[in-house]
Amino acid sequence: MTIFAGVFALDASRDVTDGMARELAGAISRHPDDKPSLTHGPGCALAYVELGLLPGRGEYVAGDGSQSVLGGDLLLNSRESVARESDLRLLHEAWSRGDNSLLSRARGTFAVAMLDPARGVLRLAVDLFGARPMYVAFCDGLVYFATALRILEGIASVRKRLDQRGLLELTAFGFPLSTRTPYENIEMLDGAEVLEISRSHGIRRSKYFEWGSIEPVGMGPEELSRTLHRSFQEAVAWRAGKQRSVLSFFSGGLDSRCVTASLLAAGTHVHSVNMAPERSIDLVIGLTAAKHLGTRHFEHPSGPGSAKLETAHAAWIASLSSNELPEFPRAVWTGSGGSVGLGHVYLTPEMVSLMHQGRRREAVHAYLRKNRIELSTNAFQPRLRGRLESCCFDGVMEEVQRLSSFDEGRRLHLFLMMNDQRRHLCQMYEDIDTSRLEPVNPFFDAEFMRLILASPIEPFLQHRFYNAWLKEFPYQLDAIPWQAYDDHVPCPLPIPEELNSQWSDGFYSEQSLKAESMKLLAHSSRALANPMFPVGLLRRPIVRLAWWMTKTGIRDYSYLLNIASNLTHYASKTSG
Repeated sequence: MTIFAGVFALDASRDVTDGMARELAGAISRHPDDKPSLTHGPGCALAYVELGLLPGRGEYVAGDGSQSVLGGDLLLNSRESVARESDLRLLHEAWSRGDNSLLSRARGTFAVAMLDPARGVLRLAVDLFGARPMYVAFCDGLVYFATALRILEGIASVRKRLDQRGLLELTAFGFPLSTRTPYENIEMLDGAEVLEISRSHGIRRSKYFEWGSIEPVGMGPEELSRTLHRSFQEAVAWRAGKQRSVLSFFSGGLDSRCVTASLLAAGTHVHSVNMAPERSIDLVIGLTAAKHLGTRHFEHPSGPGSAKLETAHAAWIASLSSNELPEFPRAVWTGSGGSVGLGHVYLTPEMVSLMHQGRRREAVHAYLRKNRIELSTNAFQPRLRGRLESCCFDGVMEEVQRLSSFDEGRRLHLFLMMNDQRRHLCQMYEDIDTSRLEPVNPFFDAEFMRLILASPIEPFLQHRFYNAWLKEFPYQLDAIPWQAYDDHVPCPLPIPEELNSQWSDGFYSEQSLKAESMKLLAHSSRALANPMFPVGLLRRPIVRLAWWMTKTGIRDYSYLLNIASNLTHYASKTSG
C-alpha cells in the first residue's frame, strides 16, 4: 500500500459516519486518476491507494474481516523475490495473537496498520527510525492516522492547533524534533513504536526495539569493515529481489556509488540518473563513475528546488522505450542516510570528546555552533525572545538525554538518526501521490544500522571508516574521485578546479536561482496578504521589508521569506 489513512472510535458507541469516511477517502490523494479503496465498518474507516511502485501489494484481509495495510516493505525474510504480502500476512497473524516481536526482525522502511473491527482493535507501527512517517491525531473520542500530514490537514473534523515549539524547531532545524509536528494535537510515531488502541483495554504504546539495550559488537576495524559490507550487500539484495533492472539516482558522491556498485555486484542492471547542475563536480564525476561502473547513464542537469527529482525522472522515462524500462521504473534507489549513518556528518571529535567527559551541555552547544543552528530574533515577536534563545538547545538536549547508548558519543549520532535523518525523506512520502516516486533506501536497513550503532563512534567520525570501507567493494570505488565534506578526510584523488562544488556559491546558475527566487517572492507575497498570517509569531512589517529588499536585490532574505511562507501554510490549516 503506498498511501493509507483511517479513523477509529475509542468508544464502541461512537459512530464513524458515511460523510467522515468519504472525507477521509477524498483526502488520500490529489492525483485525479486515483480511486481510493475504502473500508467502512462499525466505528472505523480505512482508505488507501496502491500505486504499484514496489513489487507486490501491501494489503492483507483475513477471514475474520480484520485487515492490514503496509506502506513500504517490512523485509522480514531473505527471499528470491520480494513478497510484501507474505511478510504482511505473517505480521497480521502475529498481531492477532498480540505478539509484536516479529517487528524486531524487520529490516525495511515501513508504516503499517492493522484494523480489527470485530475485536475493536487498531494497531499502528513504523520502522526502526520512523523514516516512513505515520501521523496520529486524537480528537473528540476518535483517533485519526495517516501516512502523510497533508491528509490530516485536509480533514475538517481534525481540529488543528498550532504548536509553537514545533513551529520554532521547524524554523531552526528544518523539521520539528522528537515526535512533534507543527500542530499540538498531531504527532508522529517514534522510531520502532507500536501504538495499540483497544476499546476494551485502552491505549498502549510500546517499542519493539530500545537503543539502550544494544550491546557493543567488539569487532576490530577489519572484521567490522567486512561485516558491515556483507550486511550492506544483504540490504541491497533483499530490496532488489529478482528484479533484473532498477533505477538509481546517481551523483558524484560516495553513497549512491556504494548502492549502485552493490546492485551491479548482485547481477542487477542499473539505470543511473544524475540531476546535478552543469559544470558541477557532481555531474562530471558522476559521469566518470557511471562509465567506470558500466551503468546506463542519463543526465538531466537541474536547478534548485524539490521538483528537480520529478522533472529528471520524467525526462529519463521519455528517453527510453517501454521495453527498455525497469519493471518498476518509479522505485528509485537512493543513497539517503549514508552521509550521516555511515559518514557521521555534522559531528566532530570535539563534540564526542565532550560527551565522553560528561559535558553534554557543552557538546550540544558545540553541535549547534558548528552547524549554525539558531533562531534570529528580529523577525519574531519580542515576547518570544526568551523562547527563541532556549528552543534549539532544549530540543537537542532533551533528545540526547532520551536516547541512550553504551557509547556516550553515540547519543549525538542517535539524535541525528532519530531526527535529521528520520525526517529526511518526509517530503517525498508527503508528495508521493503526485510525484509517483518511491525511494528505496538500503542505508536505512535496520541490521546494517544496528551494527554501526553497536560500534564505538570515534573510528566513524569525519568519514574515516567510510573511506576505508570502500576497499571492501568491487569495481575499485576509491579509484574515482569524490567530493569530501569540509573538516572530513579529504579525497586523495585530484578534482578539476574549474568545476563548482555543491557547497560553492556558483553551484547553481544565476538563471535558475533567479527563477527559484521569483517563485519564493510570489509565494511569500501571498503569505503576507493571507489573513491567517501568524502575527502571534512573526512581525509582518519586518517580513514585508525583507520581501522588498529581496525583490530589489539590496539583500537576499530568502530564508526569512521561506519561514513566513511555511508558518503561514500551517496557520491557514487551523481554525484561527
